[in-house]
Amino acid sequence: MKPINIPSVQRTPKLVIEPLRLAKVLSGTRKIFLAIPTRDGSVHLDTTRCLLDAHIDALIRGWALDIHDSITNPISSARNLLLAEFLASDCDDLVWIDWDIAWGKGQLMELIDYPVDFVGAVPPHRNDTGTFPVRWDSSDTHIRTDPATGLIKIEGMPMAFVRIKRCAVEEMVAAYPHLEYHHPGAPNDSAWRLFSFDLIGRGEWSEDMMFCRRFREIGGEVWCDPTIQFSHIGPKRFVGSIHEYLTCKPEFDEFRDQNAAFHERLAAGT
Repeated sequence: MKPINIPSVQRTPKLVIEPLRLAKVLSGTRKIFLAIPTRDGSVHLDTTRCLLDAHIDALIRGWALDIHDSITNPISSARNLLLAEFLASDCDDLVWIDWDIAWGKGQLMELIDYPVDFVGAVPPHRNDTGTFPVRWDSSDTHIRTDPATGLIKIEGMPMAFVRIKRCAVEEMVAAYPHLEYHHPGAPNDSAWRLFSFDLIGRGEWSEDMMFCRRFREIGGEVWCDPTIQFSHIGPKRFVGSIHEYLTCKPEFDEFRDQNAAFHERLAAGT
């Protein structure tokens, strides 16, 4: 019988992690609670790719990234449940991600790192209007960027790509004790109705806009990073950033000038 020649296989070198580095990763110097409410438990493939990249970025930084999902209906109930689970955890930051968006590499870590309590970025509407579901700051006649961070202070935005520090969530719960309610499945069967659809004047506000409103009513500030470009997946991929939206409109000349000055200072390291 003729012998069979089996080709040699080149083995991939094992990944070697220094013991101190591994200990840092496992201890999770910063713990991120990543919340994804979905309709049926599905997450788009593009979103999954972004989450995999975020896991790698978190490991490099020595952070622990823990993903939680909820298919509870309505969406407001799912968000209240996830918020209660976050409070019962030992995580430092609550991050909201929608199941149908994609973003650039490293941008989630940049969002988490901003020195503010409540910050997010806004994907475009899933249509061809090129607009964004954001409530601008009505107390100011101009859209201004913060000179230190480049962020824009706004009144509200969807919870599609948002980071909230634990201290801000705890302040909300303390400020609205009357919104605590019985929620089967939540830790101790208790949650807070901080996300809810409500009437403001003659208009209905969505659950995420109401959350932003409640935070602002207790003195909090809601900040938006205008530079993050998203792909919002629907019948097709709707791509855009608030920065592009504002800089292409003549009525936002002041924003354009402020943004250019901010990036000049950033490049100069001042």
